[in-house]
Amino acid sequence: MKQQKFYFIILFLILFCISNIIIFKHLNNVEVQQINLLKDMLKNEAITLFENIVATRHWNAMHGGIYVKQKDGLKPNPYLENNTIQTKDGETLIKVNPAWMTKQISKISNENNRHNYNITSLTPVNPKNAPNLFEKKALEYLKQHEDNKFYYEFTDGFADFKLIGALKADKSCLQCHARQNYKIGDLVGGVSIQLPTSEYKNKYHSVISHYSHFKNLIIVFSIFLFIVTILLILNFFNKRELLYQNLNQLKQLKDENETLVKRYKFALEASQIGIWDWDLKTNKVFFDKNWKGMLGYEEDELSNSLEEWDVRVHPDDRQKAIKDIQDSHNKETESYINIHRLKHKNGEWVWIYDKGKTYFDENNQPIRMIGSQTNITQLKELELKLLEREQNLSFAQEIAHMGHWKYYLKKDEFFISNTLKKLLGLDDQNNNFNYDDFKDLIHPNDLENFIQTHKEALNSCERINLQYKLKKINSNKYIDINEYISCIRPSNNENENRMYIGVIQDITHLKNLENDLTLFSTIINNSPISIIITNPNGDIIYVNPHFTHTSGYEKKEIIGKNPRVLKSLETSDEIYKDLWLTITNKKTWGGIFKNITKDKKEYWETALIIPILDEKNEIINYLGIKREITKEIFLKKQLEEKEELMLNQSKHAAMGEMISMIAHQWRQPITTISMAANNILADIELDMLNNEEAKKFANEVSTQTQYLSNTIEDFRNFFKQDKDVETVDLETIFNDTSSIILASLKNNGIDFVLNFDKTIQISTYRRELVQVLINIIKNAKEALQERDIKVKKIEIKIVTYEDKISIEIIDNAGGIKNEIIDKIFEAYFTTKDQQNGTGLGLYMSKMIIEKHLKGKISVYNTNEGATFKIILPQTIS
Repeated sequence: MKQQKFYFIILFLILFCISNIIIFKHLNNVEVQQINLLKDMLKNEAITLFENIVATRHWNAMHGGIYVKQKDGLKPNPYLENNTIQTKDGETLIKVNPAWMTKQISKISNENNRHNYNITSLTPVNPKNAPNLFEKKALEYLKQHEDNKFYYEFTDGFADFKLIGALKADKSCLQCHARQNYKIGDLVGGVSIQLPTSEYKNKYHSVISHYSHFKNLIIVFSIFLFIVTILLILNFFNKRELLYQNLNQLKQLKDENETLVKRYKFALEASQIGIWDWDLKTNKVFFDKNWKGMLGYEEDELSNSLEEWDVRVHPDDRQKAIKDIQDSHNKETESYINIHRLKHKNGEWVWIYDKGKTYFDENNQPIRMIGSQTNITQLKELELKLLEREQNLSFAQEIAHMGHWKYYLKKDEFFISNTLKKLLGLDDQNNNFNYDDFKDLIHPNDLENFIQTHKEALNSCERINLQYKLKKINSNKYIDINEYISCIRPSNNENENRMYIGVIQDITHLKNLENDLTLFSTIINNSPISIIITNPNGDIIYVNPHFTHTSGYEKKEIIGKNPRVLKSLETSDEIYKDLWLTITNKKTWGGIFKNITKDKKEYWETALIIPILDEKNEIINYLGIKREITKEIFLKKQLEEKEELMLNQSKHAAMGEMISMIAHQWRQPITTISMAANNILADIELDMLNNEEAKKFANEVSTQTQYLSNTIEDFRNFFKQDKDVETVDLETIFNDTSSIILASLKNNGIDFVLNFDKTIQISTYRRELVQVLINIIKNAKEALQERDIKVKKIEIKIVTYEDKISIEIIDNAGGIKNEIIDKIFEAYFTTKDQQNGTGLGLYMSKMIIEKHLKGKISVYNTNEGATFKIILPQTIS
């Protein structure tokens, strides 16, 4: 370990030195570049001035020199031939050639002390133009290096700068310098330029100072970084050494949690996370390979489109999933979390834990949503199994929370783990919590024992256990704590360098569990239901007091026996076979028994038998929860008999109306038969009877007689009792209805309108449905008879949706009074007199629809009249 530390420090030193060398070399290069840039700027300024002078000389030479008036002390160039001329007016004009012009410009510039110019030559005509040492060296250099146009010198620190530009002979120069034997292209001299460098000098010193400060900062930072890194390295290896020392002490904790760690490890290896990415602007979605693999598809078998998710999400889960997504888009939730089912390739449903986050643009508009999903089918199945058990048997369990603290005796440093922070209600980032803060959380009644026990542990370095109450941060609630304290001695056995470890467990749930178990035992013993527990063979091992009260058997008499000792003769063996088959397959059975007590008295019980499984999913017990319902069975039987009686009363009450309907149906056929008979008698009296007329009258009588017979059969069927569910179309239902009541409606001038698809089929009790329809239509007819309405109408509308049928019976009789509309389905409630109404018609209609036909019936008013709405399942289960 020490050798590794040494090598690691040496490696760091090498890397540190190399990185600093590179940094300083780079800074030097940048500094040199800055200084060279200043030199280039100064040189370019001088060259620009030189080029201006050359351009001026060139202009002068192009015009063969210029003549100016002699004034302001301007004198002719004594070394120039024909240096003056006289004008007609007698004025003297001085000739200014390029050299003389350059001389005058230099003089003016030098007087202003801005720039210093000087024209010079190695063979000057004017001795005053003889070069100084710099100019001579420069001209000799330019003469030897004809390709170079300039020569310049910098002094250190930009104290001075000199530049000389070469002047070469051209055709215009030979006008004055031919006697010096110059040829075109020869070096005739140069213009020396000296510039003020104060600004460049200041900038130079600024650059030097800046980089000097920067280098100093880097040196300081490097020293700081070096010290910090060395300390981190040393701290890392110290912690590593400490970790190795802690391994032996933590072995016991590791062994205790080994099983749980393995489970988590296997779960982690088996789990896969699928990723999805949804562009909300383009509505394009990307699903990765794992996402598709969770549903049993290869990567190329599913397209990256939102429809692939939409067509596979379970219908029961779609609405909640879409709402959670919209809440995330609307910033109502910080992130999107939802659990739903997706259809697997094999047709099965896969439970998905879906999590995502919505991202917004600068206008807070959602632009993208990224998330992940995990297959939690196995966990969900376990959760459902657990939920099923919890619903049948409420045994509450709490999972203990644990955390630990470390105390270094020599350094007097106290550390707590993140799990302990969570247990205490601390923020994970809170690192200022110390031992004194921890003591402040101890309950005052436990504080003295806590301090004494901790001192004993610090002195003896032996494992000590204690229990106390502890208060969470920012809370007045105390929790129960169980703590184990132990210490780790260093290898050199120095006591002052020991480290102490405290493992803390929240056992509040255990204390609460003790209280809950006491309460649970009290509830079981005083429960008004019977509770029985058997072994896997069905032998009774526990019963509660209410069982003994109900069955008449004392606890000692029933223990070890089979529950079949309670079996009555009316409970068939098939029920017990079904019960045993269900529970041995680890499923819950529910049903009703008719049992006998010890004294041979019969009683009814509703029972729930639950198999109790161990960790290996094997049956270890059966739990029976029973409730006596003898009185309820008796009352239910009475109610059924009463309902049957009321149903018969309802049919009999409708008998008079039915006879009236028969009379309406028979009036025309009887009249027709009577007229046919009279016609035959008249023909016989007049001796006018012939075979054809007799045959015609006989056929008419036969037809009308058959109609009367069919009418009698229709009314007889109406009073038959339904025993089986029939599958018929709606046309058949309303043909049955029309055959009974249509004639009565026509005789009263009422239009009967059917508005539906007559091919729709329904599986129900046919005659009971017809009875309800006739009863409601009859009431509508009577309401229309009471009102003076020109166009009387009863309309039937039928629609289907999902697996249901909605039937609406609509009239235009003005509706039902608001004060009685809520009472019309009550038994014996009627708006008619006692001779014309019993108050059972609509009550029995509601009973038939809701109890026999498994549907719903309601009524409401419209602008024209009342509407009765019946909703029925298309198939009765």
